[in-house]
Amino acid sequence: MKTDYLIIGAGPAGIFTALELIKRGCKDKITFVEKGAAIEKRACPKAKTGVCMNCKNCAITTGFSGAGAFSDGKLSLSADVGGDLPDLIGFETVQSLIEYTDKIYLDFGADKKIEGVGHAEEIKEIRKKAIQAGLKLVDCPIRHMGTEKAQKIYYDIEQFLLNNGVEMHFNSECVDLTIENEVCTGADVVINGKTEHVDAKEVIVATGRRGALWLEVMCAKHGILHQPGTVDIGVRVEVRNEVMEEINKVLYEAKLIGYPKPF
Repeated sequence: MKTDYLIIGAGPAGIFTALELIKRGCKDKITFVEKGAAIEKRACPKAKTGVCMNCKNCAITTGFSGAGAFSDGKLSLSADVGGDLPDLIGFETVQSLIEYTDKIYLDFGADKKIEGVGHAEEIKEIRKKAIQAGLKLVDCPIRHMGTEKAQKIYYDIEQFLLNNGVEMHFNSECVDLTIENEVCTGADVVINGKTEHVDAKEVIVATGRRGALWLEVMCAKHGILHQPGTVDIGVRVEVRNEVMEEINKVLYEAKLIGYPKPF
């Protein structure tokens, strides 16, 4: 098989790669290889059995749009949250890309309402109390799509890509990369139970967190230097609504950073 752009993984990174190529007028062949199912065919058996069936390809984390399909569809619209990307490419660049991406979601039907904005005086008072408590209140507008709306948006994106000639191979898996003269020129993929080689002008590896171990194995096999990204580990503490009511009625989802003393 031959293609121009081979995208391994149909999560957000792969999806937006294809969208950007189309937006820029690309007429070349774009091919996805995704180990999960199309979004309209993703179904977790736990809904019927009540227990995890340990499926080979988890319907919650794999498939078109990745884990985002079954999330509550919250888009954080601030570069102040979400990882260390601002340290790598700059805060203003990240914020600009967030706004650019947000517009694409709006174009596909996301709710225009933004939570966590307005109420300037109330937020000022909350920030003051946070400082007194040794906390930092992070400004983070949120666009809340909701699970069902998020699935509808991703389905529409999937159909848009298909209607624009993008080839998608679901329930398929990349088992190896082809590296020639330090350039990735293709991959070996399992499609419909058969392994075949795909030659590509460009290969985009977008396997996400779920494919991190696979990518590490590929890098080790082909001698590619790599460094894992950081993973935030936190503690979830649930309290009665009365405790957070003053904050929750003003901020849809408050983000407060504390710096406890080491122990």
